[in-house]
Amino acid sequence: MPTFHITVHNEDFTSSDDYECACNEEALKQGIKSAIAIASDQVSSGKPFFGAEMTLEQGNKQLIRYIVAIGASPLKAQ
Repeated sequence: MPTFHITVHNEDFTSSDDYECACNEEALKQGIKSAIAIASDQVSSGKPFFGAEMTLEQGNKQLIRYIVAIGASPLKAQ
């Protein structure tokens, strides 16, 4: 199975790991899931917004870049 390198980073941190995935599409899904998991932790810890770049590489070749953003804001009671 091919190995893909997934990196999630913004101005505050960098997280990267290698994953074995059957194809590019599976690796892309894993990368987005990883970024959303980090975003969920950040937003539920009190940050109103999380945004980061997710990159997917195979060997020395960059395959794709995504921006993942999640926010939470209270609504004013009526």
